[in-house]
Amino acid sequence: MGTFLGVISAIRHGVTLYTNEFPDIVEDSAVELRILGEKISKQFASEPVFFSSPAERALGTTMYLMRGYGIPWSQKLVLVEEMFGPIKIYDSQKMRQLVEEISAGYTEQRQIMELRDKYYLSAPHFNENHYWEPRDSAKFRFYNSLRMISAVLKVEKNKEHAILVSHLETIGTALKEWFDLNGEDRPYLKPGGVAHFYVYEGKGDCHYNIRIEFNNEERLISI
Repeated sequence: MGTFLGVISAIRHGVTLYTNEFPDIVEDSAVELRILGEKISKQFASEPVFFSSPAERALGTTMYLMRGYGIPWSQKLVLVEEMFGPIKIYDSQKMRQLVEEISAGYTEQRQIMELRDKYYLSAPHFNENHYWEPRDSAKFRFYNSLRMISAVLKVEKNKEHAILVSHLETIGTALKEWFDLNGEDRPYLKPGGVAHFYVYEGKGDCHYNIRIEFNNEERLISI
């Protein structure tokens, strides 16, 4: 596998109402994220480098994770990059109309997000038309995110853990491909879900070898 460089814990933001007002995470999900942060802090001894999407819901998620670590919130401690952000929407009216159609008649936010998630991951037109960034584009942004953070772990010898907070469109789309998450019986990356990427230095044209842990399954990839 090569020399071990560290672990990237890729986490989807928590349950949100999409208000775009910090922290933009519902109360019960905030509690779950603090517990997740505490759990991860015990699983990996090294204090992590924090990376986040610029979306308020992602920054809010990062804050609650940091509280689980016992780290006071400061956005100055977080490396924020557009690369980690949600899909780019080119026609907001069209997207709003579609979202309303998908979730019509539902009021519970977790259920609404689940309906939207499954539709996004399966509907062909999310990779075909010009109303929003194609799924493949968001997936490749996550590939590049892994490469970038792996490079940080390689250079920062005293850091062996990174936490990245991003979105279904980035992390979830890549996991769907790597773990063949098709069908109702295959769990996808839900709000507050996490996948751990164990990064090893590669050789030749392969920069990094990565072992992925997600939902008690493993996959090996090279990037």
